[in-house]
Amino acid sequence: MVIRLANVGGWLKHLSSAAVAREPVIAMAPSVPREAIEKLKAVSCATAWAMLGEDRDDFLMRDVYPLDPSYKCVGPALTIEYGVFSLEALEEQRRRPPQPGRNVIGKAWERLQPGQVIVGGGGRGHADIGIWGDCISTGFRARGAAGLVTDGAVRDTPMIRALQLPVFTVHGLGTPRAIGPTLSREYALWPAELEVTVVCGGVKVRPGDIILGDADGVVVIPLDRAEQVAEAGYAEEQLESLTRKLLLEGRPLAESYPAKKEYVDEAGLTRYWETVNAQRAERARK
Repeated sequence: MVIRLANVGGWLKHLSSAAVAREPVIAMAPSVPREAIEKLKAVSCATAWAMLGEDRDDFLMRDVYPLDPSYKCVGPALTIEYGVFSLEALEEQRRRPPQPGRNVIGKAWERLQPGQVIVGGGGRGHADIGIWGDCISTGFRARGAAGLVTDGAVRDTPMIRALQLPVFTVHGLGTPRAIGPTLSREYALWPAELEVTVVCGGVKVRPGDIILGDADGVVVIPLDRAEQVAEAGYAEEQLESLTRKLLLEGRPLAESYPAKKEYVDEAGLTRYWETVNAQRAERARK
């Protein structure tokens, strides 16, 4: 039996009519040139990880994967810190009179620039807590978010998938359970702070750091290393494209991976070969 989601077509049509691009728009984090961001769009998570050098494992989120592996996400981080609240602390929060600016998610929506990636830190691998659902995801999508990343789970995954928005969660999972407490869980995860350094998937994420996610996972590229990773990563992707072409033509693996210098020169990719080798030499000196 096939169950179809009602009105999804009209819903997405409405988003498009509200000037929401189907292709993610890339926003500029301070000091990251547009060219660098555009090059990172052609770089895989695996290549970016490799280009980060010996400390690369410090920048790979643990157990965070996409709901839909066909999507890729690149953009500067807008961070939200989630805190663990006891029942008593949560009730105290709820009893306080409403104050302007206390709604962290609403403030994130207001500050979000097209192409930024929302990073919800503090999920701590809780696969049983959906820190947001399809309505909040729709709001961020309509605002121009390039993706959503959390080390918790999300709710309403069928509707979120219909949004065509890259969303990354712990183990790529969803859950029907919300952030509030239940009879079997006497605590809640609650959005506490905006645009602060967070830890997501075991990795420190500062506002503006570049988030790159695909089917292999999510890498955090520190702002001050984004241009270097973009240059080296893009060059590596060009050379690997040549390798695949040579292999499909029947060339020996030993001559194609990595491609012999003469093949690189014939393909007009010498400058990429020089970039990659210069980066390797630099990493070796460190």
